[in-house]
Amino acid sequence: MIKEFEIWSEFQSGNGDAYAQLYKSFVSQLYSYGMKFTNDVTLVEDCIQDLFCTLWASKERLSVPGSVKNYLFKSLRNNLYKKINALPVIVEDDHALDFHFELSLDEKLTQNENFQQIKRQIEQALEKLTPRQREIIYYRFYQNMGFDEIADIMNMQVRATYKLTARALETLRMLIPTTHLFVLLFLLRTR
Repeated sequence: MIKEFEIWSEFQSGNGDAYAQLYKSFVSQLYSYGMKFTNDVTLVEDCIQDLFCTLWASKERLSVPGSVKNYLFKSLRNNLYKKINALPVIVEDDHALDFHFELSLDEKLTQNENFQQIKRQIEQALEKLTPRQREIIYYRFYQNMGFDEIADIMNMQVRATYKLTARALETLRMLIPTTHLFVLLFLLRTR
């Protein structure tokens, strides 16, 4: 984490190698993250490119973020929202892009039919959540982010993130057996 801030500081001072290191360190995470909002590969790649171009152009004016990763996630999310909302396609709810993620199971579990069935049930339950509920579950349990970090990325009050998480978990609790919910939380935490 300290290295992350050292690279950021060097980048801000105009060091091209630090800028390239910042890009290399986060581009795959940003790509994976962006693809959770849309299946449009070109749009995600363009938004990442725009993000890094904007970073370089405004490097002297940027402050040191509390978390470089969260800053980049938030910036990419905002870029995606702007570009998707600018498209001529009507989005049902401009606050809720379609957010998806897949559960990852280790190889031994994938060979177990019971776990496959549980995974299908959990994925079906996740699909019944709103996109913002899926997004907050992803941040909280898949990325292990704190509520303050989630609030920053999602442009929400911290208190609202507690409520949204509680609603999402309550919905999941009603849709799947409690044991399956524990399996879900375990799988998300051990990813």
